[in-house]
Amino acid sequence: MNAALGIAMTQDFLQLATEGALRLHHIDSNCVAAGCSRHELLNSLAMQVAHRYSSKEWDFSTADAAINTIWSVSVADASEQGDGFTLPELVFRIYEAFDAGEYDHGDGADPVAKYVDPQIKRILENA
Repeated sequence: MNAALGIAMTQDFLQLATEGALRLHHIDSNCVAAGCSRHELLNSLAMQVAHRYSSKEWDFSTADAAINTIWSVSVADASEQGDGFTLPELVFRIYEAFDAGEYDHGDGADPVAKYVDPQIKRILENA
């Protein structure tokens, strides 16, 4: 997917995502050019967030902001689908992983180290 989309375009989308500025119209205009579906593009972006976080290129806050924006775009896509909507699977799994690091679970552990890191590692290993 990233090869079809291009490195510069992926960078632009990820920058928009970290700023909370990525919108469905960005996805649509580039899906046509790349010959992909919304879900394919959104899943690809989510995987890039996971990779950048795992490689320590991005810290938790940056990756969390990006995946929250990608999640919002995915929900906007779902709302357009109406009944029987689907959400991009990888977006959902990566969003859930980062969401687990956003709050104290009451167990005294660092939620990022205990919940986010192992989930992201598993997702990347199984991709």
